Amino acid sequence: EVGELAEKEHEAIQISQEIKRNTLIVFLIAIVTSIVIGVITANAIAKPIITIRNAAQEIAEGRLDKKVHIASRDEIGELAITFNDMASKLEETHKTLEDNNKKIEEKLNEVERLNKLMIGRELKMIELKKEITRLTGEEKTS
Repeated sequence: EVGELAEKEHEAIQISQEIKRNTLIVFLIAIVTSIVIGVITANAIAKPIITIRNAAQEIAEGRLDKKVHIASRDEIGELAITFNDMASKLEETHKTLEDNNKKIEEKLNEVERLNKLMIGRELKMIELKKEITRLTGEEKTS
């Protein structure tokens, strides 16, 4: 009976150790799975945000035609759509400014040309007045 009891106790200890080992294995598998899922989820979130950040940097460097292509239908996808709208409006505004600057430059060139023409005529008028004064002075003395 003592031998039988010792044998059952030994079996119970083995079963207990096996349960502990199996529990530890399941726990480790759960931890590894959680880490893998966390990394995948973090990358799924971070990648589109990094794409948008990089596009913003390119726009800041002057590439106003830069767009992002993110097929997500969540908040990040909405952010990408809004970003593209902003980039398009910025590009359009920049083009309008360039066009307006060109028109202003053309107008300034025209004003400068007219100013030179007017100064030339003013100088010619001064010369003519001097000549008239000289001629009228000569007529009085003759």
